[in-house]
Amino acid sequence: MRDLPRGGRVYERHRKTTRLVSVSFGGAVMILIIAGIFYALRRWEILAVKTFTVFGNRLVEREEILSATQAELALTPLGKLLGRENILLWKTIPKQEKTFSHPRIAAVTVDTNLFLRHVTLAVRERELFGIWCISGECYGFDRAGIAFLSAPRPEGFLIFQVDDENTRPVSLGGSLFPGEVTRDVFFRVLDLLQREGVQPVGARILPYSLREWEVTLREGTKLALSTHFIPQGLGRILKTVMQSEEKEKVHTIDFRVPNRVYYR
Repeated sequence: MRDLPRGGRVYERHRKTTRLVSVSFGGAVMILIIAGIFYALRRWEILAVKTFTVFGNRLVEREEILSATQAELALTPLGKLLGRENILLWKTIPKQEKTFSHPRIAAVTVDTNLFLRHVTLAVRERELFGIWCISGECYGFDRAGIAFLSAPRPEGFLIFQVDDENTRPVSLGGSLFPGEVTRDVFFRVLDLLQREGVQPVGARILPYSLREWEVTLREGTKLALSTHFIPQGLGRILKTVMQSEEKEKVHTIDFRVPNRVYYR
């Protein structure tokens, strides 16, 4: 290829420089336009939520729910751009149950009306299943095994009580179980007992290394169980024992060994 004369090379460099400046200028303008659009969307009053409706809550105050949900939305990338009261931000939330970080709220369903600039929050609060005591503190927990409130140690049999012999920190909104298997076994066993007409009043979680737990029945009988499996025939065996004339002599029914039952 023939070399360009000196004047031609100067012209070519000038043309490339002009093109680069033009592209850079166009990119800067585009960025400014996009930034301006987002600024307008954030500041434009016509896009601000006009009214909120909150229902389904009994213990958690309306303002507390709004504050928690808005604060969490504000941390999302779109929330940082639009602001937490922008109707477009709320519209991006699917109309289905969504979990938020508030420990007493199990889920919230958000319904947004763009035309009316109205947001409806249907709240499902956590329901107390029992009291779980560990490391000198007690917590109310729900059927998901989530600690959602601090509580005093209960007396009597009105509230199901769990005494956990392990030592570990517990945070409100966090699970009280070391794993899903242990949690599933726990609740499935308790449900099975109630279906069989047997009333559990308390439980004891032994050190995790043992993989064992105990259930105390209203009659005073204890069930020794594994945290990793549900005994076969548990309901049938309990029904037989409870209908037996010898039931007063049975202090503990041991189901810790698969396919074996021991009485003492």
